[in-house]
Amino acid sequence: MNTVIRAIAALLAGLAGFVIATVGTTALLASRIEFSLLVGLPVGVYAGLTLLFGSFLALWYRDQAAVGDPTEGVTRGLWAGAAAIVALVGTIAVGLALYIVAGLSVGLTVLLFGVPAALLVAGVIGFIVARTGRGGDVGPRSSSG
Repeated sequence: MNTVIRAIAALLAGLAGFVIATVGTTALLASRIEFSLLVGLPVGVYAGLTLLFGSFLALWYRDQAAVGDPTEGVTRGLWAGAAAIVALVGTIAVGLALYIVAGLSVGLTVLLFGVPAALLVAGVIGFIVARTGRGGDVGPRSSSG
């Protein structure tokens, strides 16, 4: 798969993530907050950008694995993308749970500020891991065919 097709597929995944996260968060908070779109929209943007990043790296890894061994940088990028997605899902789950279940306004703070903070931390950790050398196995590899 060439880079343009990979970018288009990642863009579609990011757009789907944006729509699902925005609509889902807005719908969950609609009965409690009058302007729930003001919370759902930033969450959707963060989700869309994270899925764009993660899916591009996953497709890049898949393409390299199909033709041989993926490079160490691509493998580390895949793990950084996975960490960003896990951080996003965890932060959204904690923020919504704190707000809906416990009725704490700190849940909105987690949603509005915790999501970008978690993504920033995941990005910095991914950058540091990608730049530092590490000996040994970089993870499992698979081949198609």
